[in-house]
Amino acid sequence: MFSQESSYFQIAEQKRWRSIRIMYLVLFLNSTGFSILLPSLWPYLQYLSSSVNYSFLGIAAAGYSVGQLLASPVLGKWSTLRGKVTLPLQLSLFVGILGNLIYATSGSMVTISPKAPLWGVVVGRVLSGAGAGCIAIARSYHGTVTTLDERTAVVSKGSMAQAIGFIVGPGLGFLTSFIHTGWKYKTFEISQYTMPAYLSVILIVVNMLIVAIWFSEDVAPTEFMANSLIQSSEVATLGVRWSGIVICNILFYIAMLSFTVMETLSTPLIQAELGLSQSAAVKYSSIFLTATSVFSFMTFAIATPLGKRFGERKMMGIAF
Repeated sequence: MFSQESSYFQIAEQKRWRSIRIMYLVLFLNSTGFSILLPSLWPYLQYLSSSVNYSFLGIAAAGYSVGQLLASPVLGKWSTLRGKVTLPLQLSLFVGILGNLIYATSGSMVTISPKAPLWGVVVGRVLSGAGAGCIAIARSYHGTVTTLDERTAVVSKGSMAQAIGFIVGPGLGFLTSFIHTGWKYKTFEISQYTMPAYLSVILIVVNMLIVAIWFSEDVAPTEFMANSLIQSSEVATLGVRWSGIVICNILFYIAMLSFTVMETLSTPLIQAELGLSQSAAVKYSSIFLTATSVFSFMTFAIATPLGKRFGERKMMGIAF
């Protein structure tokens, strides 16, 4: 009897960690798809309309965040009510595909009006941001199926997966900058501006397939999780501390604000200050963003051991 129960828990543990790692992949592929587009966003807007200004760049960049802001709580609530994350996760990924396809084909909307391609980019960015609601699902899943002793390491590795995506994404953006005009058939075009969006679609499709084939939600028996919580040395901290949650959200907002401003303005700033062509600006912006992402990855890599050594609160204070 004991052997059967031990085997049951062992299989459940294997499935649990496989699903946790799949969520790492979800985070990695999402951040990769997000960061592929940013270096070429401003040149793409200029390509669609010569009269576009920096204000519209802000609108296009903010569209992603608006979509994510609206979708994340809805997807999170839906996942909580269902008690399962697979369907909300797959739906968010599918919306991300639609957003990237609209972004890539915005040029064909010129037949509607001269400004339609620009607003097509905005709509595509909003839908892509809504698709990024999968980040909230992945993070909440990590919090649900891990014990208190495991949680910091798992969440840190999830952030590290995103950091790696921010390294790979601009690198792929750098490679797509060599396509230039590429290939065009009527209103369908593959160029240095549209190829990043099509690559994002491919990444999301891979993401959906991996989740559909290998992801398993029934991975943590109730008895196992209860025993793990009882054995946890931090069980006394289970009470909800809203002040800490609010502060963490504010700090996360500040971090993401700085990151978004840097990634949005890097290409137009490089183009304006160095007098580079659109294609050259995309190349140098991609290199710059990759370099900063490497530093970010190193920070995430040392966060867990340093947090254990000096305390997570102290490390958060030093980081900011």
